[in-house]
Amino acid sequence: MINFIEEKNKLIQSLGEGRNELSFSPAYTALIDDYIKTLYGKTAEPARDNGVALLALGGYGRAEMAPFSDVDLLFLHESNQSQKSVENLIETVLYPLWDNKLDVGHASRTIEECRDMADRDFTVLISLMESRFLIGDQELFKVFMSEMRRGLGSKKRRQSFFKELKNNVDERHRKYGRSPYLLEPNVKEGQGGLRDIQAIMWAGQGLYEFRCFSDLARAEFLPKGSADELSQAREFMTRVRVRLHYLAGEKNDKLSFEAQEGLASRFKYEREGGISAVEWFMQTYYTHVYAVSHNLDHLLRRLEEDLRPAFLQKITKGSRTVEKGLFIQRGRVELASSADVRKRPALMMKAYDVAMNEGLEISHNALDLIHSNLDLVDDEYRADPEIARTFLSALVATPPPSATAPDNLEAMRGNDFLVAYIPELAGVRARVQYDAYHVYTVDVHQILTLWELKKIAAGIDGEKQENSEHSILEQVKNREELYLAAFIHDIGKGHGRDHASRGAEMARKIAVRLGLDSEAVETAAFLVAEHLFLIETATRRDLSEEKLILSCAQR
Repeated sequence: MINFIEEKNKLIQSLGEGRNELSFSPAYTALIDDYIKTLYGKTAEPARDNGVALLALGGYGRAEMAPFSDVDLLFLHESNQSQKSVENLIETVLYPLWDNKLDVGHASRTIEECRDMADRDFTVLISLMESRFLIGDQELFKVFMSEMRRGLGSKKRRQSFFKELKNNVDERHRKYGRSPYLLEPNVKEGQGGLRDIQAIMWAGQGLYEFRCFSDLARAEFLPKGSADELSQAREFMTRVRVRLHYLAGEKNDKLSFEAQEGLASRFKYEREGGISAVEWFMQTYYTHVYAVSHNLDHLLRRLEEDLRPAFLQKITKGSRTVEKGLFIQRGRVELASSADVRKRPALMMKAYDVAMNEGLEISHNALDLIHSNLDLVDDEYRADPEIARTFLSALVATPPPSATAPDNLEAMRGNDFLVAYIPELAGVRARVQYDAYHVYTVDVHQILTLWELKKIAAGIDGEKQENSEHSILEQVKNREELYLAAFIHDIGKGHGRDHASRGAEMARKIAVRLGLDSEAVETAAFLVAEHLFLIETATRRDLSEEKLILSCAQR
């Protein structure tokens, strides 16, 4: 019989000797499989081959194991099996696993009990749906899997599955951080992490029996090219998680600042162009995180459309045409077709403007059409005065008081439209900031800064009384330069030191390109150049000095 602990320690040690993290998971899974099968075979109980099947669940079932992952097992048995017989089998398997310090989760159930629990608990359903046969009665396992699939056969049950999946995702994001760009993210549970990748597969498997990302993409539930994107993200994050466990010497899925340094070194990132190795590493990480978040969001919206009851699909109350090729339906801004966009590329910016000014959501169909036609956003497009006016209209638009998040800003950033229109934004895409004032990547931080201004203008989470932020903002006659400066104030980051002055030069060129007059151009550049002045004064100077207050106000 194998010495499990000795073999496990050898595997973990091999990570310190340079073993690729992706090869660890299948090797460790196979080691546990062999050990469990050996233990299972030691019992003399006749139930072990007839009427009982041992199944792997969760990450163990998916063969996605990090060094200190849980080992989840299900002892599936027929109802006519004696309780004593099943208990003896369970003890034979579990006691040695516990003795070897494995975190083992286990259950013993019949098919009927599994079906009943799956109907009441979504997490149980998911766990059972992706179970893997280890040893025992294989025919029993086949019947079990057939029952699990049969339970999702009706459209009503599939609608319920979708609702529970969406609630599960939302609840997890609330718990681990709503933004995917938190600077010490949870690689497994955080937004855009491994659990979101699994949620995509759960949806495909549970609703349509799809087995891979490519199946979902072929059925147009995911955008073109997303299968490779998601596979690369899964591989990268798996490597990160395995290495996190190794570095901590225990179960750990939080990508702390300290761990980021070690991972950047391990993954061979180097300092380049004034940017540290760890910043390059984290930019790669957040690029994958964004891809996962974008694809999951896209999938959920497509599923919602596909599963919507037929009578609701026919309701078009409030639908109207804005102009040829652009319309509003079910509270969302829609583009009619790629052909319309090719004829009138300005429709892409117009869709953005309508959504921002009317407080509507841009549909995923429209976002996809824009993304697939980004080749139209060239120098001529950027120099078009009409398009520039439309962009500025969207930039300064005040959201409705009911708005709770900068969804359209995020969406247009996410499908690369904003970076296509303002190419200078590419330098801060997924760029991390290591200081005490920032908790988001640069691109998200800039969007949230603009969003704060929009919230003040709309009176969201604030007062409209005299001397409030709202009343002060009301005194600003020309908001274009203020909002533009907020949107690009950190654009100089990623270009070496003194990002404020570098950003001011970039802001000046952008403002000229957008057609602002000379005074507005200089105001925007001044705001970007001086955007650190107030925070530095507030945190580093004695605010009781009258001269300081006066000089600050004059500047």
